[in-house]
Amino acid sequence: MQILGVIPSRYGSSRFPGKPLALLCGKPLVTWVVEAAKRAKTLTRVIVATDDERIKAAVEANGGTAAMTPSELPSGTDRIACAAGDFADDDILVNIQGDEPLIAPELIDALAERGVKSTQATLSRDIRDMRLVKELGPKGNYRYVAAAKQETPDLDARLKKIFKESLVSYDVAQNIVVLKTMPGLANGACSALDGMDIEGLVGTLAGDDTAFLAMKDN
Repeated sequence: MQILGVIPSRYGSSRFPGKPLALLCGKPLVTWVVEAAKRAKTLTRVIVATDDERIKAAVEANGGTAAMTPSELPSGTDRIACAAGDFADDDILVNIQGDEPLIAPELIDALAERGVKSTQATLSRDIRDMRLVKELGPKGNYRYVAAAKQETPDLDARLKKIFKESLVSYDVAQNIVVLKTMPGLANGACSALDGMDIEGLVGTLAGDDTAFLAMKDN
């Protein structure tokens, strides 16, 4: 049995084209993900499934393995299946998101050891986009419902609220802003920032307590 860690990584993105090659501390984003995945003890191999020769070259230049897949594939799951090729029924494929440089190897190990073929769900983004909120139902279970319509505060007020509730410190390195948040709040802060029309903000990446903001200019 093999346990393959496969990282889908495509170049095209309407919000952040070329994100896998964005430099973080001098190295492409995707190579940080590869290095974190390689630290997982359970993985037999780590493969980047990409549709772009530039990403493949960057991965291989940093000691990783990459496989080319057709650009027309509709999802990361399809890209993973294509890159994995022929695998046995008892093989396990672990889908590792290509924009998670801070992913914990222990999390990959925990998932792999369950012996379940798993892929990364997009539920959290769908819920945010539909403006749903989580509430306790009458039977004690949680459910998602449409949020009550509220007046949208101005941008400055929303930013102040995010920083007041979650920010611990920040630093700036060229065109990357690094935010240190309270534990577990970085992803929520990035989700909120993504939903705002902030001039110059290209995209965000989040770990547990650290967020990276990519800006157009230094």
